[in-house]
Amino acid sequence: MTKLVILPIPSEQFHAHEYDVQACSEMYDMNGVTQINKICEVIDDEVKYEYPLYSIQRNNDGYHYLFLDRSEFQLQSINQVLSYCRLWVQTESIEDVIHYNNR
Repeated sequence: MTKLVILPIPSEQFHAHEYDVQACSEMYDMNGVTQINKICEVIDDEVKYEYPLYSIQRNNDGYHYLFLDRSEFQLQSINQVLSYCRLWVQTESIEDVIHYNNR
């Protein structure tokens, strides 16, 4: 099974993670974002930072927003985010992710 790690970046630390904030601002409306979750694959016990995925949380509304291949998903939990990311990493198919979302 694909291993993923979540690296949370709270808004108080955005200044120290300019690259990640910039990457997210290209995908998401950053108004009210309280946390960025950087999701990276783990291969042979080594975190691969080259191609991260990102989810965000806004204004503590309880949702996690995940953007994959021009599709945004509003999810209930970080575990759901991980499931979607794992499927994406394994298949690289937005159709599979959308099918999974609609089940």
